[in-house]
Amino acid sequence: MMSQALALEGKITLPRVFPPPSGSITASPNSFVDYFRVRIDPLKSGETDSFIRFDFSDGSSSGLHIRRAVAEYVEEPDKHLRKPDIKLKMSVESWAELYLSQATPEEMIEHGDIAVTGDAKEAARLINLFDRYSPQKAVVIPPTTLVQDHP
Repeated sequence: MMSQALALEGKITLPRVFPPPSGSITASPNSFVDYFRVRIDPLKSGETDSFIRFDFSDGSSSGLHIRRAVAEYVEEPDKHLRKPDIKLKMSVESWAELYLSQATPEEMIEHGDIAVTGDAKEAARLINLFDRYSPQKAVVIPPTTLVQDHP
């Protein structure tokens, strides 16, 4: 509570989001595909209807079906009613880098960290429909209208 009070007084900034360690992501890449879905930007994704399949170097796969501003996690892409529009193949380390916004999808595709089956530009566009982690934005901003009656 003291930290919250200090943040409200503008004396400290508190992180709102703590990104996971990359080791957690590499240990369970499909769990983080599932977690990634909540980062969908409904305004950017709008009327998009596409299915992305993620194939990881550990042999696991999962997918995200993006439709009408929602991303549905697909645990078993081979059993999904729809075939993938885009397939992404990458190492679990590359997925951690992408998930943590340490590189853009365009850079990773260009450098060969992500192999794309389908349209590479469309793959990057689809990944960019999800919010990127930004340390500058992940802090509690004290309100500017705060009135203090004590020193």
